[in-house]
Order: sequence, then C-alpha cells, then structure tokens
Amino acid sequence: MYIEKFLTEYDDSLTGELNVDPLGQLVIWSSWGQDIFHSRITSIANDVRQYTLNLLHHSVLRQILVDEKLQTSGVMKGLYPKKQLHEFRVACLIHLENIYIYSMLAAEKRGVTLTGVQCINKARSKWNAANKNPQILFGHEKSSELLTNQIALGTNGRYKSPMMKMHFFSTDYRYDLPESMNSMVLVPTATGIDHSDKTAETENEEIVLMK
Repeated sequence: MYIEKFLTEYDDSLTGELNVDPLGQLVIWSSWGQDIFHSRITSIANDVRQYTLNLLHHSVLRQILVDEKLQTSGVMKGLYPKKQLHEFRVACLIHLENIYIYSMLAAEKRGVTLTGVQCINKARSKWNAANKNPQILFGHEKSSELLTNQIALGTNGRYKSPMMKMHFFSTDYRYDLPESMNSMVLVPTATGIDHSDKTAETENEEIVLMK
C-alpha cells in the first residue's frame, strides 16, 4: 500500500526525549494554519481574550494620540515633551497592561479565571506585599514593569506581530497606516452606515492628560 512507504515496524533503538509530535504532523498543520490565517494566529498568540484586551489598549492609545485636546504637562511633560514619542506610546501600553493585571487579581475571589494572564505570578507577589494596594508607576523603564522587557514579552509583545499583520499599527505603534482601516469613521445615515474617511472635528481648547 502507498502508506507503507511512510510507516515502518517499531524500532526500540529509536527513542526521543519528547513525544509531542511522533508522526511529524505538527509542521504540516502549522504550515496549513499559517496559509489560512496568514500569521494572525501563532503558538503564543491564540487567546481571544488577549486579542480583545490588546484591541482595547490600542484603541485607548490611538484616541490619546489623535485627540489634540489631550497633552502632557507638568512633570509628565518633562519626561515626555510630545505624546507622539515612541517612549510615551510604550509607557501607555505598559501602564494599561499593569492596570489590567492588577484588576484581574482584585477580581480573583469573584471567580475570574487568571489562566493565560501574563506576569500574573510576579504581580501577585507585589500585590500581597503592598497589602493589595500596589503603586502603579507610569513609564517605559524597568521601574514601571512587572516583567523584564515587558513591552516585548508581555501581552502586547506576544500579540504585536499578528496585529501588525492585520495592519492595526506599524512596528513603532503608528496607527496612520495607508492600508489600515483604523482611520475610517462609521457614520449612521437614514439608509444604514456610511463608511467615510472623515475624521472627527475637535475644538481648539486643550485638556491636560497627566500631571
């Protein structure tokens, strides 16, 4: 039979430390999966909850960047003179991620599932040490991180490549991609939704973002 070209009798001299994929099919299914999903799902980016979380965080960050009424001031302005700086974008993403992690810990007794939440173990030790009221520092440096190199290894980092493949943003978190749909505004009309590329008008007055 044709299949006999690939199957042999058992040979106890051939052993391996792991038996995860004894028939070598993982690489085949992985290749087919990438053809179907175009690298939008990976072995470490496959949780719909984490995708939703990232969409929320990037939606908040994008709104901060496009709204000219929101500006840094005071001490924050000394650290980040312009909100368009890459360091400011990174700081926002780390801060939002830390808020999410601690909020999950706070809701643990109400039955919230913590499986798959990045940095949860390190956050728990700080949570307990601070009597469940830890200080969350805003910044892009190590002092603001729950995880070493958090921007790359945290939730955002794990899902960055797939979301870039979907053209949500560029490698430096720019949302004004020419092929992106993010600039599109959905305008309700009498006949339905008008897919317009108009941007919302803003007033000239300025609102302080952080002090």
